[in-house]
Amino acid sequence: MRSEKRRLDHLWTTVRPAKSLAARLANLTAEQCAAYDAWVAGQERWRESEPHLNAYRRILNGDVGPQLRRDVQDALFGSAPTIPIDATAADAAEIYRRYAFGD
Repeated sequence: MRSEKRRLDHLWTTVRPAKSLAARLANLTAEQCAAYDAWVAGQERWRESEPHLNAYRRILNGDVGPQLRRDVQDALFGSAPTIPIDATAADAAEIYRRYAFGD
């Protein structure tokens, strides 16, 4: 039985690595899952509301569609970095590099 559990755990780790989006989705609370599902449905309705219009054009016109709750965004994608107002260009580049590449 123990070896079966280990094999199953290994399979889950292979299929859904700990830092993958699938693993992060699986770790959402029930409330966050409901908010995520509502956001996905809202995105679909937003895209279908005027299918003849280009989504990029709509965004440029200020219609960005439904927004995902901040706590769900953070759980799925991590917190966005902040760059201090007095940061130099090199400081800002280093903050972005660490954020983009996960260092």
